[in-house]
Amino acid sequence: MSRIAFSTEPPSPVGRTVVVGAGPAGLLATLRASTEAHEILLVDHGKDFYGRRRPDARQYADATTAVSGFGGAALLSCGRMRLTHRVGTTLSPRFPPHDIEDRQREIDTVLLQDESEKNIELYGTDMVAAAALAARATECDLDYTHYPVRELDGEQLFSVMGSMRERIAGVGRILCGTRCMDVRPSPRSGSRWEVWLSGEGGEYPRLVHADNVVLAPGAAATAWLHDQGQRLGLPSRPATPEIGLHLEGPRDLLEPLLTAGPDPLLTWQSPDGATARCLNPWTGDGIVPAPGHQGAHRHVTRRTDRSSNRAQITLLVRCTGPQALTASQARVLAFHGGVIAQTLGDFFQDRPTTGTTGAAAVGYLPSLPKATTGSLSTLLPRPYREAMKALIIRLAKLSPSLLHEENLLYGLAVQGIEHRFDITDSMQAPEHPGLYLVGDGPGLTDGIMAAAETGWIAGDAIAAQHRPMVDLGRLVPQARNANQLSHDPIPAA
Repeated sequence: MSRIAFSTEPPSPVGRTVVVGAGPAGLLATLRASTEAHEILLVDHGKDFYGRRRPDARQYADATTAVSGFGGAALLSCGRMRLTHRVGTTLSPRFPPHDIEDRQREIDTVLLQDESEKNIELYGTDMVAAAALAARATECDLDYTHYPVRELDGEQLFSVMGSMRERIAGVGRILCGTRCMDVRPSPRSGSRWEVWLSGEGGEYPRLVHADNVVLAPGAAATAWLHDQGQRLGLPSRPATPEIGLHLEGPRDLLEPLLTAGPDPLLTWQSPDGATARCLNPWTGDGIVPAPGHQGAHRHVTRRTDRSSNRAQITLLVRCTGPQALTASQARVLAFHGGVIAQTLGDFFQDRPTTGTTGAAAVGYLPSLPKATTGSLSTLLPRPYREAMKALIIRLAKLSPSLLHEENLLYGLAVQGIEHRFDITDSMQAPEHPGLYLVGDGPGLTDGIMAAAETGWIAGDAIAAQHRPMVDLGRLVPQARNANQLSHDPIPAA
């Protein structure tokens, strides 16, 4: 940083907020924070909306494009918006469930504001089917969590994000291809923070002063956020990691699980405290291995060819107590050099799969035909491996084709190895006025809707700082007596 010269930029005549990260959390923070007495700068190191690959392209997006740029990882994601306080959020202990779900319904309305988007179907409203699936799950020693979910395909996601970009361009300035190099307390009177920005080449850093900074970098930038938090002394706590695999097979693989909606969450609790769950079932999708979590690989699912003849589901295991991996151990475990594929039959026999992935798959085209075959069962620590097998066996009681030997497992995927930062109810970092942490990157959420909600809360808190204070004494005349308020017209402010 020794090359950086301080800017002579004059102080802003109005309040300024810098939002770092243009995923759902950053977009909603920008939209909600906007007021006439306030200017907003939204920055992201990835490409702008128009520069990201169309979702209907047959080729996969490169790893960087898949997780950064305007719209964040959500733009090329599976496109599910879960309207629930039960999944993907850490806000449940802070707010009553109805507050969370009311706020999510408002966000749903904002995101689907245009006429062409209002007809996107809301799934999971058939409570009779949900009760039937819950009863069948109980018989298999599984817990079923039901919630409404909106499912957007690639074209719909691009439509929604395109509309968001138009709205945000009307309330703030968008700088994609711009990295946030550092955030520091400002020594200058009149601003709380200074933000160092640079272009793609890292040249010509620019210093921007701000009253508020919203850090919304997304899960792929947890390493940057962790380092930034250490420099600023932000309180955080280690997360409990989950180790995951993706199970893939023929297109009808998951049909019995989808009778009540497209996104069933089924969980099994082992006697020794391990929690195994399945989520994100998809038909006709592909998997893109993308960098994240300080070098470890995570698997980003996106719609690539909805007519393909495959289906997939994510399986995750979290252990507790002495059997649990630390975040550092999980990171080392996951960073094994790439994605490994193993047939389900070989996984249960604890033997490596040989040959090519394309030849191992029977009855469908694998989404990663060039993945290296090998032994995921050897990589997984025993408690995680046994919990994974127990979950698959129980799921197969609901959907027998899940247990076919030719199905493929891809891994390892990791989740929850980022530190979870402490925040107030307004998403502000404790004892750091004007610094807000939102979305997946700080370990607060997992998913489009939950991330957007944290941005919404932070944006409202920022906007409240810049709205004129209302003097109620001027607006409401004194009562004529103790029991009667005046009904005279309210004078103009």
